[in-house]
Amino acid sequence: MIAKDQGASRYLQDILKYYPSEDINLFFAPLSRNILKLINDPFANYLIQKIISYLSQDQLLKILNIITPSFYEISCNSHGTRVLQKLIELIKTPELKSLFYELVKPLVPQLLKDLNGTYIVQKFARLNMNDYGKKINSIIIENSIELCTYRHGCCVIQKYLENRDPNMLPDLIYKLLDGFNTLITDQFGNYVIKTILFIGNPEYSNKIGENISKNINHYSKHKYSSNVVEKCFDYCQGIYLNKLIWNIQKEQNLKELILDEHGNYVVQKVLSISPVKKKREMLIIIKSLFPQLRQTHFGEKIINRIC
Repeated sequence: MIAKDQGASRYLQDILKYYPSEDINLFFAPLSRNILKLINDPFANYLIQKIISYLSQDQLLKILNIITPSFYEISCNSHGTRVLQKLIELIKTPELKSLFYELVKPLVPQLLKDLNGTYIVQKFARLNMNDYGKKINSIIIENSIELCTYRHGCCVIQKYLENRDPNMLPDLIYKLLDGFNTLITDQFGNYVIKTILFIGNPEYSNKIGENISKNINHYSKHKYSSNVVEKCFDYCQGIYLNKLIWNIQKEQNLKELILDEHGNYVVQKVLSISPVKKKREMLIIIKSLFPQLRQTHFGEKIINRIC
């Protein structure tokens, strides 16, 4: 009851540092009996974090065994996740680390989709990279395509890409490119494809450009993938870039895309990078479509930009 009161909880946290270690152990019994009631509490969780920092590894093992049935729910709670992150910092023995890994292992995909759960996975992997980090990374790679279709999972994958870990990056990117069709048209996944482009590796950028060229009208007219198509013109090189440009410049494709609410941005991008002669040829075709453009809600803006 005291732990759940804001003022009393703070008072206990302040005086704990003056207690001899044997007296602090007196807190262990009531804590272990009530931890499932306290761990997700907005005030009690701070007291729990303080108390467990004084406990032995054996006592932490008992705490971990108690919370095991509710591990996922605690991990995804905005207060419970703080206690588990503190616990991750405190566990030192191989037995404790192994037990924690076995709890996390089957839940990695679910935890990474949650704002609070993701911190548990990433912190444990970071602090135990030599023992379990690589194993967790393998699970992340295996589930990366599904993770990219969730807001928080997408952020995690982007973070891994931006860190550019040479031991993980190639395998992760090849896995993501296997799911290219799923990701490029997804509201979150498209950001991951753009992040791969931002890495600036021609091998990856040209592979993305090659995939887009196979169905360029579809991707250019899609709300999410059209943004990726535009970025490809900045990062693709050589024959891959030329093929993208040539496909947009084809008369039938040009007519179809300029009349589309998303595709017209791709056309404008190609116009901006085309040589003068080709630009004039494109403008002649586009100008013939001005009457049709004016019938769309976005047409006047395009006409003004082009003019």
